[in-house]
Amino acid sequence: MRTKRRIPKPPKVTYRNRLREARLKAMIPYQRALAELAGMNPAMVSRYENNRQPLSMEHALVLAAVLKCGIGDLIEVVPNRKSALLAA
Repeated sequence: MRTKRRIPKPPKVTYRNRLREARLKAMIPYQRALAELAGMNPAMVSRYENNRQPLSMEHALVLAAVLKCGIGDLIEVVPNRKSALLAA
């Protein structure tokens, strides 16, 4: 009888956006001002900055262009504690 090989699952990670840091670095003091420059709803910018909603790729591209930074500057990968322990 053949045994099935288990394929390990990739470690789970959490994505934390760094939109607020990028906005302040670009010297845009208010979320509303960033929303106007990006053509977005201010409530959406607030949800992104407060990590209540994941940053969509479309909005990440627009925000990166407005803030003159890369998408990598807007999103940070935060490994979960369990996956961090497995990597150590």
